[in-house]
Amino acid sequence: MEKKIFFVTIILAIMVCLPAAQAFTVDLVDISISQTGDASVQMNYTLNPVELGVYHVASMVMDTKSVAKERLEQTFHKEVTVQNLNPDSAQYSVYDFAQIDNGTYITPEFRFSDADKLFDENLMWIKNALSISFIPKMTTIRFFDGYTESFPELGDVPVINHKIES
Repeated sequence: MEKKIFFVTIILAIMVCLPAAQAFTVDLVDISISQTGDASVQMNYTLNPVELGVYHVASMVMDTKSVAKERLEQTFHKEVTVQNLNPDSAQYSVYDFAQIDNGTYITPEFRFSDADKLFDENLMWIKNALSISFIPKMTTIRFFDGYTESFPELGDVPVINHKIES
């Protein structure tokens, strides 16, 4: 395992030393809230060619879905299932994402800057060197009844209280 971590660290160090056309960018985060309060999340992002190479190397030496699940659960403090993780998107579910109180669905406030928690503390220098920003170009929260709220380029998504009409 130490050889794998060393190998990934070397690849990441090379990535930092090479000039990059653009850094990792988040294009879209779409959160769909179900009737049970669970959330299905679709995240679309763009990797530059060097980051794409690092992604492929990382996926060869580690179970990236398991790592993503662990880090997402640490961030949300809730159970997460990662359905798909690939070079341009991720799909995952967060259980009990919204609280339900007498027909009102209450989503938590969250900060995309908290995505820093997804990085291993020993690799934060890589994130900082690449000037990675996790603030999406668009965040959309959709409820099962069709109600939607959108937040363009917003780092902090506020609590949403949505009453379901009977």
